[in-house]
Amino acid sequence: MSRQILKTFKNCQVHLNEIDTSSYEKNLLGNFDNVYNCNFLDIKGEFDILIAIDVLEHFDNLKEFYDKTNRLNLEYLVFQVPFERPIKQSTDNLDFHPHYHMFSKTSILKMFEKDYNLINWRSTQHDYSAKGPEQICIFKRKKK
Repeated sequence: MSRQILKTFKNCQVHLNEIDTSSYEKNLLGNFDNVYNCNFLDIKGEFDILIAIDVLEHFDNLKEFYDKTNRLNLEYLVFQVPFERPIKQSTDNLDFHPHYHMFSKTSILKMFEKDYNLINWRSTQHDYSAKGPEQICIFKRKKK
């Protein structure tokens, strides 16, 4: 997706953040100038847009995530999260958190409604992206 953003928006600067150390070590992130291999909560800087694909459900403390988006003063939030899936017990030995949350449309709207307006939402079919139905949400910061 990051490569497509660079092709489409020529004057854009893409920053990649991946907590999964195996992605970084195997160079699965490609050849980008701004790659961070750390927890999103540790990121510093100023950014216009946060695109988080299958990320939000891994945060055990959603308030920390929400507070971080506010400190970064992001204009747009784009999320893809699992939607209407059965909850399974993971047996994988991963160095990142399993799914802590399963969002409904109502719950994700409620989470961001104080500071953001929903400008687009859709659900996907199984295997459209990731491994099951997803909801894709685009939020824009409210004017203060």
